[in-house]
Amino acid sequence: MTEVERLQKRIDELEAENAALRQKIAFLEAQIKSLMEMQKKNSSNSSKPPSSDGLKKPAPKSLREKTGRKVGGQHGHKGSGFPLPDKVSSVVPCLPEACKTCLNADFCQVQPQRIVETRSVVDVQIDVKRIDYEQVERSCPVLKETIQGVFPPWVTSGKQYGPGLLSLVMALTTDGAVSIDRTHTLLKALTGLSISTGTIATLIKNFSKDILPVWEKIRDALLSEDVVNCDETGLRVAGKLHWAHNVSTDKYTLQAVDEKRGEEAMRRIGFLPRYTGIIVHDGLSSYWQFQVEHGLCNAHILRELKGIQENYPEQSWAKELSAALIRMKKARERAIAAGKEALSYASVCRYRRIFLRIVGLGIAENPLEDRKPGQRGKVRRSAPRRLADRLWSHVDEFLRFLSDWRVPFDNNQAERDLRPLKTKIKVSGCFRTALGAENFGRIQSFLSTAKKQGTNVLEAIRYALSGMPLAAIPSLATE
Repeated sequence: MTEVERLQKRIDELEAENAALRQKIAFLEAQIKSLMEMQKKNSSNSSKPPSSDGLKKPAPKSLREKTGRKVGGQHGHKGSGFPLPDKVSSVVPCLPEACKTCLNADFCQVQPQRIVETRSVVDVQIDVKRIDYEQVERSCPVLKETIQGVFPPWVTSGKQYGPGLLSLVMALTTDGAVSIDRTHTLLKALTGLSISTGTIATLIKNFSKDILPVWEKIRDALLSEDVVNCDETGLRVAGKLHWAHNVSTDKYTLQAVDEKRGEEAMRRIGFLPRYTGIIVHDGLSSYWQFQVEHGLCNAHILRELKGIQENYPEQSWAKELSAALIRMKKARERAIAAGKEALSYASVCRYRRIFLRIVGLGIAENPLEDRKPGQRGKVRRSAPRRLADRLWSHVDEFLRFLSDWRVPFDNNQAERDLRPLKTKIKVSGCFRTALGAENFGRIQSFLSTAKKQGTNVLEAIRYALSGMPLAAIPSLATE
């Protein structure tokens, strides 16, 4: 081998090595970018739940634009004020300091006193009462026999807790998100009554069993709604991952807990297989398996677009699309405020063209990689390209809120209805049993629906404990 041939061979080897290194560097750079993108993701710029933020929770930043108005109630806003009880329980005179030590203060007639100012203090006092129900027996001269009185249906034993106390226990452990142990401790400190944790657990179990028919009626009522909001969230049950499924409107809330997140669980719950209206959701693939119409949550998209702007600042289309979606939302709100029944067909078409034009820019700015020789499967897509493809494929579902005003801009209704469950987990920890999680979901369905229809929590629980749970939900009680 001549010197020239040897040098040419060496050059070829170096070029091959250089090409391999370039390929490896490109792969590592892509990995670093992907890892940095994952590190920057949080609940404000992606679909990650707020519970995943931990101690690095970002400062809240609204997507709304500043209006220039001052913070607080605006001119013309009618506040609720501070209502005082009609009845004055007691009056405490505030005497001058000199009169407090004067022996003649109570008999002083030199100068008649007058009230200069009155300041009212509203306070509460925990009052434990013992109420004895006595069964009376009499000899009736009319019936010619001995007759006895009857105890109220809920007075079933020689000694028991009353509905007021039981309602407070239920309110603390459910709507208040307090654990059973802490409820026991708190009630003992407040009332001096030591209600055992076993009694509290049994109360919750029986309460959930009693309202099962109401839960089923809520499910049936939701079946007749034109549009419902669907969402799901994870929770730990007996150390394993379970899922809480939510279906709701501004009138009803239906929640159920299952081991699965997807279609299998949704079919077990028994709502979506029977529903024929429009479901608004975040795009989970399982929802597309049912014969319904779909509306997709734009709040999720705004968060994802914010993530694109932060991680890929060169992607100008993301900011433009965010601004366009906000304009569409405001256009609908202005039309509703003006008393219109719908946006004009021309306006809807124009907004749709704007949406597709901007998404088209996102696709153009993120071309697919060339398929390598022998490569199988799908070609890798960047995060901006994946989002742009999803927006293009489901443009009708994302923009359904423009043409059908029954459909909301976002799925926040379902997220708000799931928030009490997340609060319960944060305050009390995981559920120890599947039955405990199931009971909480059923009770939360009842209480959330009652609150939406104007019944406060304690009143709703009292109705249920007295055997009249439907009285807490007027729309179901009148059926």
